[in-house]
Amino acid sequence: MKKKAVILIDGENFRYSLKSLFPGRFKYLPKKVDWAKLFTLPLAEDHELVRMYWYVVDSLHFRPFEIPEWDSDFERLLKKVVSTKLELTRNANRKDSYLREKREQLKHVRTTIRERFSDWRRDQDRISHLHDFLEFRRCGSIVYNLLTNSFEREKGVDVKLAIDLFAFKEIADVAVLFSGDQDYIPAIQAYKDSGKHIFSVNFETANKRLLPGGSYMLSGLVDKVVTIGQENILAHIKEF
Repeated sequence: MKKKAVILIDGENFRYSLKSLFPGRFKYLPKKVDWAKLFTLPLAEDHELVRMYWYVVDSLHFRPFEIPEWDSDFERLLKKVVSTKLELTRNANRKDSYLREKREQLKHVRTTIRERFSDWRRDQDRISHLHDFLEFRRCGSIVYNLLTNSFEREKGVDVKLAIDLFAFKEIADVAVLFSGDQDYIPAIQAYKDSGKHIFSVNFETANKRLLPGGSYMLSGLVDKVVTIGQENILAHIKEF
């Protein structure tokens, strides 16, 4: 009798692994990939795939939430961050025009990031449409800081994945986790305590170097660590 298996992909953790393996080759995810074959590499012949769950953020927020229209409020906001405070100091002799230009710049960045986030969702919909048994689970949120021009850490995705992992003990004998985040350790232990098996996945570069980011504690807790080499990933990416 085959063992039923579920695959859980921590979206951001997995995406950063791909970007480390293939720097500069794509913006979000490579377009032409046989994701089903890639994600099922850790499974053996006696495993029967139930479903693949790919966890990504559901909503996008900005810091600051609003861009002040009053110059005094906007100037006060810029002074809260070292980089923008220095910019303001350097442009003190043209403060009015600088504040006007900076406000428009932040609004443009906000629009650009919103469009990028919408593109990500379209990519996710396209991938799920092309692959059977692959479902994107949107949960939690991520904040883009307009003043530092960077994303902050996503919130809620790891919690949803951990809750689902514990629930999947009712439908799966084996879980494969594409993440090395030690935040999942309590959920992994609970899943194992129910008599089920769990694997985690590591990635290896072409020169046989393991990517950083995998927790040593997590690797020691799971039943099996599966290492996927860069060449095995490349075999399933058709556009490179």
